Amino acid sequence: MSEYYVFGEAAEEQLRSMEHNAPDDALYAYSYLLGHVSLILADEGDSKEEFKARMDEALDASLAVDRLSEDDKTQILGLWQQVQKAA
Repeated sequence: MSEYYVFGEAAEEQLRSMEHNAPDDALYAYSYLLGHVSLILADEGDSKEEFKARMDEALDASLAVDRLSEDDKTQILGLWQQVQKAA
């Protein structure tokens, strides 16, 4: 199993674990990230850095076109930073 896949699985597990204790107003950020993690995990890769880079690219692209508030965008990106540190 590649480092890419191991990190992706750990990130998904971390998000699901954190989601259980999240306040209702944060659940959208969790579902948004979980969707992206699932899509990136479906790709093949070799390293943790490659997974992170693909997630960053996907988030940058989607946040640029999705009609989210600045608060939602900040919450999503902040949560992604937390997951990267914990996974």
